[in-house]
Amino acid sequence: MRFIRHLFILPGIVLSAVHVFSQQETGQKPDLIVESRYHHGLVIPFYDAIKYLVQDNAGGFELLFGFPAYGRDYWDILYGYPKVGGGYSCWDLGNRHVFGTAHALYGFFNAPVIRLKDKFSLNYQVSFGASILTKPFDVYDNYLNRAVGSYGNVYFRIGMDVRYRIFRRTELVIESGFSHFSSGKFKSPNYGLNALTGSLGINYLFGDAEREKLHPEIPPLNNRIRHSVIYAAGIKVYDNLNGIRYFITSLSYNFDWSWKHKRKLGIGADLFYDASIAEALAVDGVNNQNEANFIRFGIHGSYALQYRKLMMKMMLGHYLYSRYTDLSLVYSRLALQYLLTNHLMLNVSLKSHMAKADFIEWGIGYYW
Repeated sequence: MRFIRHLFILPGIVLSAVHVFSQQETGQKPDLIVESRYHHGLVIPFYDAIKYLVQDNAGGFELLFGFPAYGRDYWDILYGYPKVGGGYSCWDLGNRHVFGTAHALYGFFNAPVIRLKDKFSLNYQVSFGASILTKPFDVYDNYLNRAVGSYGNVYFRIGMDVRYRIFRRTELVIESGFSHFSSGKFKSPNYGLNALTGSLGINYLFGDAEREKLHPEIPPLNNRIRHSVIYAAGIKVYDNLNGIRYFITSLSYNFDWSWKHKRKLGIGADLFYDASIAEALAVDGVNNQNEANFIRFGIHGSYALQYRKLMMKMMLGHYLYSRYTDLSLVYSRLALQYLLTNHLMLNVSLKSHMAKADFIEWGIGYYW
């Protein structure tokens, strides 16, 4: 599980390191923003199996380390001089006796939607990383916890915040967002835990509060069309407590059209092989020895945001062929893609059905 956690933390670390080292190469001393927040809100159980276990509100503490952008290249201009960095958060998720506490490490990207003279800003933030839950399901000691079956889990949060500069280097931060914890079905049970919270925070800038922002030229958008083929694989369990792990794999084609430098719309097709379907078909009395029954084929639409060599892509798809139909025929994917070279990319994604995680997959792709 350490390897899995490192893969999810990697994108934020890469972004932060690239930003810091690039400023050092240009002779600039990197600035650092240290921010703390206190969260309070609601645990959102999507399933009746865990709804009755939620006895209290969600609460959490968050500590973030961010590096502000000053216009090193045109990507900073396109995103309104964003911040990238990493963070740690600790959460109480509605029932400490059953769910324990959650500890998350992650990378984040924060960019303004509205900014008024560096005094006030409205921003969005995406955080993605790994978490440890202290009390996962245990058949003897914690059999009530149907939400999480693994110590190691994925952590994801998306939110909006308002920032107001109260002193020369200090901002007041008011934020609201949605957090998700699950193992990506690496271990069962895996209904996942979700929280909708608001937070109040404050930050301090270690650096030059009056540093002048650069305004590099934005190049014309010439190559609007991108094709890609991605092969990915992973491991998952079926929705029982047998603990048997199955191999899953996928092959995807994507056609993306850039209507702006940072935004892409796309369509594509997905071919999945999921060996865990054997257990589902056996329950229904269907022949589970025919591997052709483990194949699913679907089409999807996508929306992607690109920042330098990193892309976050959201996909919504529909199965055109699937022998197993007990779950929804609609599926979704949240993917992080890193462009290694002019043609090769790395891919990590979380596939879900109606907010229920299906599996995590890692892959490599070729694009042109």
